[in-house]
Amino acid sequence: MTTYTTLIDGVRRRTGLSDTDEARDATAAVLTAVGERLGDAERADYAAALPGLLGERVVEDAEPDAYPGVSPEPQQLSAEVARRTRHSPERGREIAEQVLAELTAEAPDLAERLRPQLPAGLAALLVPAPVPDAAVAGHPRRILPDELGTRLRELEDWSGDCHRITRTVLLPQERIEPLRKRVDRAEQELDHHVRVEPVEGGVRFVAWTKSIDAVTEMDIDLAARIDTAVAEVP
Repeated sequence: MTTYTTLIDGVRRRTGLSDTDEARDATAAVLTAVGERLGDAERADYAAALPGLLGERVVEDAEPDAYPGVSPEPQQLSAEVARRTRHSPERGREIAEQVLAELTAEAPDLAERLRPQLPAGLAALLVPAPVPDAAVAGHPRRILPDELGTRLRELEDWSGDCHRITRTVLLPQERIEPLRKRVDRAEQELDHHVRVEPVEGGVRFVAWTKSIDAVTEMDIDLAARIDTAVAEVP
């Protein structure tokens, strides 16, 4: 079985969390939520197999009013982890995935015992996974396929997939330059950039993170600022 320090350090490396205490609390939040989905006897065995104080936290931090199974997994787990760690649902999903990937890598026998005891959606997360590279771990975070639709609905007229998102803005020629200047300021503030393409009657914005060739949180943030710039252009 892995040691407590090895597991927590692995989670911190995978998630990009700022320090050991934050990684410990995030790990405990995920493992506690997983434990709530087990029967009493299975939970006791599971807690006993965890290193250090994590087993105690799985028992002590369990919430009697938790209702696993109300929403599909792993969405419900992501929401619970987000609430317990005070992160966004998207970040909660990433933390849950990376904690369970690290647990699987460090304690494969425990992961093997857990799989048949968990809902299928959670069991599917108990698989070996590579440690994300520096661009993926923490920030910017890659937007996952099952959340893309929700994130696009937060924006104005953006569409696309997990590789590129675009918005075409139609406006008179004299308003394009003021808009470009506002977008330039947004890019400077975020230290992130968008491709701007001329189209008939306006411009098209194409956003993605070149370092990992995918749409990330930074692209969503920049797209939101572009939406503001479009609304404010005279």
